[in-house]
Amino acid sequence: MNLVHQLAFFIVAASSLYHLVMGSLCLLNRRLVGRLAKFFYKFEMPEKSHAGFEYAMKPLGLFAIFTGLVCAIAVVNPGPWVIGLKVSLAVLFVGRALVREIYKDLLYEAFAITSDRSRWNIYLNMVLSAILLISAFTSGPQ
Repeated sequence: MNLVHQLAFFIVAASSLYHLVMGSLCLLNRRLVGRLAKFFYKFEMPEKSHAGFEYAMKPLGLFAIFTGLVCAIAVVNPGPWVIGLKVSLAVLFVGRALVREIYKDLLYEAFAITSDRSRWNIYLNMVLSAILLISAFTSGPQ
């Protein structure tokens, strides 16, 4: 397995762990989600927030758990279908980057995430996406 495929495998495995943990915490422990979000994203979650925001975190948590489970299956039981997963994750990462850029003013207003901090997240998401796409469309063990 070449370096790009190894990096892609690591990205899928890390995505699994991240989404399973954050998704579960969205359902179970709002305070710990806030601490982890601050660590990863410099995200300033208010102590008390609107009930709509609190509720919206629950289905997002379920979506994250689903994403984490699909990634975990790819790590444990890889096959030709993993190419589609890599492309899907790449689209997710690009989408996250675009949302951060398009809605940067709203992101700052809501959570005090500066453009400088957001830019690093955008770069990271684009690099992850590029690695996944290169791995998906080059030959070799997936």
